[in-house]
Amino acid sequence: MAKQMSQEMKAIQKKFIPGNIIICLVALVAGICMILMPWVDIRIRLDGAKIAEFMADMSSDSSAEVSTNKAFESSNDEGADATTTILNALMDSLKDFSMEIPINIYPAKMIKAATGGKEGVKEMFNSVIGQQGADVFLEEFVNEITPVVLKASINVTIDQMFAELEKELTDEDRALIQKYKAEVTKALDSISKDPSIENARKQLNGICDVIIEDVDGDFTEEDVADIRKIVDELVKQGTKGDKFDYLHLIKNLDIDALEDVVNGSSNDGGESPSLANGKPIVNGFAVKYEGEESSSGESDNPLTSIIGLLENPSDLIAGALDEEMYSTLNLVFTIMTIVFVGIPVVLCFILALSSLIHIFTEKKRVRYWYVMGILFISGMTIIMCNLVANVLLPNLISSMGLGSSIGTLFSAFSVKFLGSGVVNAVCWLVLALVSLFYYRRVKKQVARQKQIERNAPSVAVA
Repeated sequence: MAKQMSQEMKAIQKKFIPGNIIICLVALVAGICMILMPWVDIRIRLDGAKIAEFMADMSSDSSAEVSTNKAFESSNDEGADATTTILNALMDSLKDFSMEIPINIYPAKMIKAATGGKEGVKEMFNSVIGQQGADVFLEEFVNEITPVVLKASINVTIDQMFAELEKELTDEDRALIQKYKAEVTKALDSISKDPSIENARKQLNGICDVIIEDVDGDFTEEDVADIRKIVDELVKQGTKGDKFDYLHLIKNLDIDALEDVVNGSSNDGGESPSLANGKPIVNGFAVKYEGEESSSGESDNPLTSIIGLLENPSDLIAGALDEEMYSTLNLVFTIMTIVFVGIPVVLCFILALSSLIHIFTEKKRVRYWYVMGILFISGMTIIMCNLVANVLLPNLISSMGLGSSIGTLFSAFSVKFLGSGVVNAVCWLVLALVSLFYYRRVKKQVARQKQIERNAPSVAVA
């Protein structure tokens, strides 16, 4: 027959209840966060000012090398000047550019990769950097850089034109070209500040209005209407939601629709000067039609290929993996899901249930060292990763003497490791405080009471 607990011991045991409630809540929070939050959450921040500084260092180094070879320098003056102009414009733009790229692995995607076969693995890779890479990084970067490159290219083109046609161009011609340049620059700046569809259409039509006004009489009403159609079609293809988006325009350029408009605006029925072998020219490339491939089987437009890979990273590895490798990856993700998510979550929920049940039992103490161990490992992993990435690695690179330019490039990237491990670290800290400053004190009271109760009979006999 079990010995009945004394009233004094029952009173002491009740002191475990507040601690059990805290333990129950902490275990629930940890378990739920491990299910809903990313298992891995890496934030890579790009500092545009540091990248611009690195580009300036590399540009100055290149200039120093070129200056040692006068023959090379004289034969490449125009190309070097053009490159320098565009680089300077890019560096000025990058000084104010900064963004954060998140790389996440969610437990739900890990489970899908473990159980979904080949498609599950592909979806896993796409979810890690797919939409985040293309729709966040590329969208911001392309929309920031495209107007800068266009304006710099226009400046370079005009300077070269003035140099090559110095005798042919009159002062009136030069003034007209500068007028067009100013109008284009104003339109690009306006679209950057206000990328709404209405403003984009207004600015592009504004450029056309200036040209039409200066060549009054050379355009028929039908020509003007066709020009408006071209503008409307470009704006339509660059529309993403309620904004004009350069990346969206590049990705969704409908060549057939533009060709119909361009050919319709040709007065002499001949080939439009904007076509190369019947194909519109974009950024110097003859762009392929939808579904058409080059003779090598690849896209003629490198921008389309790059964007496609960033949107669907699984395409990059699809060709390198066979069915056996996909099966191996399914097994790897199964093990990772069980070890890093499944077991910790189950143990957290067991602790939450146990601490809740012990509130209503005579002995109310709960042992939770196993959950504290899991939370400690998870939290310390996050802390160590941040320490290595932001303290040890920069110091190591600095001590290796790789040069100021390389050091500047590395300093342009900062990495933060977040995810459920951060919550686990906080939960471990709470449990450690409960253990040290509350549970430990109550356990000592229980031990003293036990000692008193053991000694009580001998005292009575004496």
